[in-house]
Amino acid sequence: MSLPTAMETPAAALSMARALDGIFDATRDITIAPRMLSADLEASVLAQCQGARGWSLSLEGPPDKALEHELRTRLPVPAAAGALVDDVMALARLMASMLEAASLRIRIRLLEDTMCPRFHCDNVTVRLVTSWLGPGSEWLPEHALDRRGLGAASPDKPEIVVDATAIERLDTGDVALIKGSGWREEGHRGLVHRSPALEPGQRRLMMSIDPL
Repeated sequence: MSLPTAMETPAAALSMARALDGIFDATRDITIAPRMLSADLEASVLAQCQGARGWSLSLEGPPDKALEHELRTRLPVPAAAGALVDDVMALARLMASMLEAASLRIRIRLLEDTMCPRFHCDNVTVRLVTSWLGPGSEWLPEHALDRRGLGAASPDKPEIVVDATAIERLDTGDVALIKGSGWREEGHRGLVHRSPALEPGQRRLMMSIDPL
């Protein structure tokens, strides 16, 4: 079942937290909170994308009023940014609470080309990802990959993808927590994932949040 947009109610916030909390399970590298975007959020997203070329912004700090103000003023169309800002801040506060992080790094990008087409593992502890426009991130379950192929491409490395039919993808709007190579847990190696390929003319508005 899809959740309401971000944290529209305390119940929605609790449901999302419960869906993502499985990231602390040693057997899981990804947890997903499926959701459908509200009409207000979709309109706010489109306002930041229409008439704009690819753009990106990065912010760091606690998820407080100061960071919220900076986010609002730096988006391309601040007058229509309300619902998107609310969504970003709600997700940032949820992550800060779940990970007990005093500060976060938030990156938002409007992409017109595929950002990271090669499967890889992030050099972070854990990362929150979501896409408001366009396809979501793709990842491989462990049985469908050969980790010896990770890193810079080289003729002597095996193919990373063992079973292409096993590639999974987040839907637009879904919120996921993914473990990186820095997750401190015995035997843990992090989720192998990549950015989805974009069709000609297709764009993707996505966000990642890292605890600092």
